[in-house]
Amino acid sequence: MNYRVLPSCVRRLTNMHVPYAAAWLLVLLVFACTAFAQPASATGLTAGSVDESTQAPAAEETVDEEPPPYTGKGDIAAGTYYICSSYANDRVVCLDKKSKKNGIEAKIKQVRGTKAQRWIVAFDAKGFATIRNASTGRYLTCLDKKAKAGTDVAQWKKQSKNAKTQRWIVKKQGSGYVICSAINKKRVLQASGKKANEELSVTIQKRTNKKRQLFTLVPEKAAAAEPGTQVIEDGTYALNLAAVNGLAVTVEDSSKDAGANVHMWATGGVAGQAFKIAYDGKGYYTLTNVYSKKNLAVARSCAVPGMNIVQSTSKKTNLSKWRIDSFKTGYRFVNKATGLALAIPKTACENGDNVFGNKPNKGKKQLFNLVPTTAVSPAFSGVYYLTMAKKPSRVVEPVDCLRHNNVKAQIYKKRTKDTNVQKVRLKKAGKGLYYIQNVATKRVLSLAGTSKKERSSIVYAYNLKKKRNKWSIVLNEDMSVSFKNAYSGTMLTVSGGNTDKGTKLKAKNATAKLAPAQKFWLQGTEKVKEQVVLDVPCYMQNPQLPTGCESVALTNELRYWGFKLGKTTMAYHWIPYGSDGVYNFIGSPSNESGWIICAPGIERTANKYMSSKDSSLVAVNITGTSLRGLRTYLDQGYPVIIWTTIGLGSPGYATYKHGYPLRSNNHAIVLSGYDPESGKYRVADSLAGTVWRSGGIFTTRYNQMGKQAVVILD
Repeated sequence: MNYRVLPSCVRRLTNMHVPYAAAWLLVLLVFACTAFAQPASATGLTAGSVDESTQAPAAEETVDEEPPPYTGKGDIAAGTYYICSSYANDRVVCLDKKSKKNGIEAKIKQVRGTKAQRWIVAFDAKGFATIRNASTGRYLTCLDKKAKAGTDVAQWKKQSKNAKTQRWIVKKQGSGYVICSAINKKRVLQASGKKANEELSVTIQKRTNKKRQLFTLVPEKAAAAEPGTQVIEDGTYALNLAAVNGLAVTVEDSSKDAGANVHMWATGGVAGQAFKIAYDGKGYYTLTNVYSKKNLAVARSCAVPGMNIVQSTSKKTNLSKWRIDSFKTGYRFVNKATGLALAIPKTACENGDNVFGNKPNKGKKQLFNLVPTTAVSPAFSGVYYLTMAKKPSRVVEPVDCLRHNNVKAQIYKKRTKDTNVQKVRLKKAGKGLYYIQNVATKRVLSLAGTSKKERSSIVYAYNLKKKRNKWSIVLNEDMSVSFKNAYSGTMLTVSGGNTDKGTKLKAKNATAKLAPAQKFWLQGTEKVKEQVVLDVPCYMQNPQLPTGCESVALTNELRYWGFKLGKTTMAYHWIPYGSDGVYNFIGSPSNESGWIICAPGIERTANKYMSSKDSSLVAVNITGTSLRGLRTYLDQGYPVIIWTTIGLGSPGYATYKHGYPLRSNNHAIVLSGYDPESGKYRVADSLAGTVWRSGGIFTTRYNQMGKQAVVILD
């Protein structure tokens, strides 16, 4: 052995006495074992095994290197949390979809309180955190080894214990936390997207301390709200918003389903606005909807602001119990299970705004007035279905959804296709009086005649602003409504209390026996954009009347109103002939040389014919009305005779008489419908049949023909 190559410590041992040398050798042996020996299990690998984590995109960061020095202890305790965005108040970090697959991106979505929206936060000895999804068990992972700005964050299976892509620094900042990457503390999680009220992505960005980079961590288990005292007597109340007069907490669509949403709607007559409030003697109340028999509750046991408010079947759960706090300007409702207060999204609340849970404060958005239902001042506004209280699936409508005047009112199921003909508005008609106006036709519910006797029919009629068109509204204790006619004093009644489809409405005196048939709900809804299509027949003018379009258009209009006449009757026996082209037809409609008769002549001819049949109908010349203005007549069930050109071609040179253009290519048709979405119009065209016309060129030709229009009114 070459003595000079021995380590210095060994050379020294050779110069010592044997006992001392043996002792030092033992020390060196122990040191060698602890410093250099490492069991195979510590690496997680055995002979021949492969670390699968190195196969993933994030695996470039799975080498067992020590992350940058960090000696923090973590600014939040380990536990299970909802990670809430401070930028989007009611939204939390969750996965784009529920799946255990690697690479599912992290998003910021509306809080639902589900397991998939919860994250398990754990810390190592140095204060680095791992953030694992409670549902999938996958870890929040930066998908770039250098944490470049703009990098997506997604879930991934666990990498090596020191993988920096799955390690985070949770630091307190103001009222929330920033979550920094262990790769680079200047890179943090950020809520990325255009608007806070839309779905946002979670990305890595350079730290700027903006609100987008701030999060709050809400524990999975909410602290229960402290009990209160009894501040109101048990009773039936409407929960009116203190900040906006006339809006009340309402079960959406007057649903009886468990889990149905709760929102704000105009006070009065709406099923789902009356709540029976009962104190439990222990500091909390239950709020039971009188109509559905279900309780106001937070959707899940989650204390994240933004949790939805619903109705629930359970009375025992703390989610259905509320502490009521009394203030000078109203009452605040704090949920026992979550500590969240009943709230609205904005002070300027409107029909349909959602009700949700928020952190308790004394602001206007959390204060409500409790009004006994017998003392509610209704604030009817918006659009409603008028439904039978006894059977809310039955809706008041005109028979067969007809748009004519004096069509009888009946109850029927909601139509498969949403239609405004089944909807009403309540419009003020004087002190304490209202018109019940159909949304589509603008006609109002009215007594059929002038008799004040019982059993008078109820019809949809012109709003003549007479007493028989007007109704006072009685608000019942359960918040249903009854209607008393201002002229006869009789009540709007479903005949015999029958709930069968097609049962007619009558006017009857108020009696205890008939009370269920005289109660109605106002079910909040919205006006829809819908096609209006009137069933106008379309006789063709050829071959008998090659230039008789005006005669045939008038025939089609009259047959719509029930007159029985053939297409040549009008041309041969009623149309006047002469040389002016305005009041009289030039030429003969039976040959190609015939030319034109304008709106005044058609108006006069129509009235002469209807008078001979003892009809009360009247034709009116409404020339000058815009094409869009004619929609009002269509809405009310009135087709309109108008003048355009053949095939929408060029109208030709105009000669004017009495202010009306006489053009070579004129063509009279019947306007029978329109589509507000496409802007197209439906016509009964005696040359082309029943067709839809594009709004642009169609409007131009109508205008070029002098906006001539004739309508028959009842």
